[in-house]
Amino acid sequence: MSYEAKTSQANVVVIPFKVRKDEMAFRIAVETEEELKRLLDLTVELEDEDGMPYEDKMFIRMDNKRRESEMERAVEVYSLDPRTSDFRIKSAMSRYGEIENVATRPCSKGIKITAHVVFSNVEDVS
Repeated sequence: MSYEAKTSQANVVVIPFKVRKDEMAFRIAVETEEELKRLLDLTVELEDEDGMPYEDKMFIRMDNKRRESEMERAVEVYSLDPRTSDFRIKSAMSRYGEIENVATRPCSKGIKITAHVVFSNVEDVS
């Protein structure tokens, strides 16, 4: 499924490619570096686990070098209960090192989930 949005400033192609829990991820294509920079500069206000507001980037540029670096610092945890929160996974795994990101996805026909945990330092993974 692909959606195309034409605005007065840019042609943007939006492709949904991953859905988990109540989130959807998109691949977004733009025509120029200037349009890309505008997208990468967008921020969103969120709340942390304690309810404190913080600002985070709405989009990140994912290139192969970044992806390879992330994979070197990542572990996957399989067969977790589907009610296990990202916060609980992060709390359990943080004893091994600083966590950069936790993402979960369903597996085994929705009976279990898999957690993809990215550490800040590659030394924390070994």
